[in-house]
Amino acid sequence: MWLNLGKLYYGQKAYAKSGDALEKGFRANIKKEPEVLFMAMAAHYQAGNLDKTILLGEELVNTYGRESTEVVSLLANAYITTGNSPGAVNMLVRLTERNPDNSNAWKLLTQAYFKNQQYREAAVAYETYGYLQELKRDELFIMGDLFTMIGVPIRAAQYYEKALSAGGEAAEYEKMSVAYYSAYAFDKAIASIDQALLQERTYERLLLKAQLYYLQDKFIDAQNLYVAAAEVMSKDGHEWLMAGYCAMRGGELEISRELLHRATEFPAQRKEAMALLKMLTPVEEIKTLMSQMKET
Repeated sequence: MWLNLGKLYYGQKAYAKSGDALEKGFRANIKKEPEVLFMAMAAHYQAGNLDKTILLGEELVNTYGRESTEVVSLLANAYITTGNSPGAVNMLVRLTERNPDNSNAWKLLTQAYFKNQQYREAAVAYETYGYLQELKRDELFIMGDLFTMIGVPIRAAQYYEKALSAGGEAAEYEKMSVAYYSAYAFDKAIASIDQALLQERTYERLLLKAQLYYLQDKFIDAQNLYVAAAEVMSKDGHEWLMAGYCAMRGGELEISRELLHRATEFPAQRKEAMALLKMLTPVEEIKTLMSQMKET
């Protein structure tokens, strides 16, 4: 009677009543069929009663030795949601060891590791999931984010690039550029930020590209981009200072002087800009003297 009533309630989406009825049916039956207890567990999960879900799930595992994929996955989900990430990790590790081809278990294990702040383990588990089941676009970005978190930017960039194979938004290309930058793949970082700049020209992206050129000693290219960034926004004159310094390194002394004078207008950069301007004077004198000697 209780079993039929439980099924009836479940069909009506009265999950709490269904769970109670199914559990009563299980307790009343001499045979104690674990499948009925699992049905009760699933009904309580649907009703949002996670405490009851965990209680019945642990009974299934510990008393009746039922560690099927369905039971473990449901129990692990309940553990993760209620904050018992270590419990979820332990259960899912056992499940993946018994059934390493279970892609859903690896995905759940990733979530459990992440909630437990075991980010390196989460990346490994999610990559295993990706080997078993082709990652979707949003999953590729998650994979990239995980590798970014554990300090492997080149792997992160490779996943971002795969996700962007059919195109993407400016912020996504910027994310890929930062990953390549962190991996010292400057040419790829510039190509990525160019894709972002084509869609939206912002201060941050101009500054990022300027820094990439600066790191490669392409001082005139960097100078032009620092100026472009400063013209969009300059809070403290740092961009004018860097533009002037790059012009100096690139041999454009007159332009450097002009840009450094712009930097002196900002209190935060005045001292350093004045010091660079003093350095320019002997450089210009030497340049003039060499020119005179050449003419003589």
